[in-house]
Amino acid sequence: MDIEIDPFASHETQPERRFQFWDDERTVKWFQARGYTLYSRPNKNYGSNSESPVSEPRPFLTVPSIPVDEPIVPAIYPYACHDGCTSGSSNFPRSVEERKGSVCFAQDRESRHVAIKLVSADARPDERKIYQFLYGQDIQVLQENCVLPVLEILHFNEHCFVVMPRWGGMVRYPEPVRLREVIDFIRGCLKVESMQ
Repeated sequence: MDIEIDPFASHETQPERRFQFWDDERTVKWFQARGYTLYSRPNKNYGSNSESPVSEPRPFLTVPSIPVDEPIVPAIYPYACHDGCTSGSSNFPRSVEERKGSVCFAQDRESRHVAIKLVSADARPDERKIYQFLYGQDIQVLQENCVLPVLEILHFNEHCFVVMPRWGGMVRYPEPVRLREVIDFIRGCLKVESMQ
């Protein structure tokens, strides 16, 4: 399936234009043809929503398009645990806010959650090299070094889209239940700290 899409340049700073690209029907179909269902945006009012009621979803909020019946999807590296809880800022389970529009979220053919980043043609050359390097690494090596893998690199003309597992900003969740989980968490934190 050959669908023409129009990716934004790296110097595009208006999130509204980036949101429009990710929400464009052609973009959605392009990713579907490659096995990814992009999250949907409950509020496509890209302009200033300062007059909107607080309860109305913001245009930077996206939610999974494919419902998942399980209340908890366990973590199996490299994928994170996802539960059906809602956050304080959204009533949608598994929703995510991305304010810059440089990353989009999706579900793969197995309904696993991924993050997709556009690396435009005019991006820094070392950025592509880093993603290509990570893509070529053995997944065990990446796991031992607390690095998320690049799952796939999708090419479109001179642009590319880097697909990685979606992880959240709250590393403490889900809360550990067993002592072993606490020790693994502390070990991971120390390993990251020693790398800096």
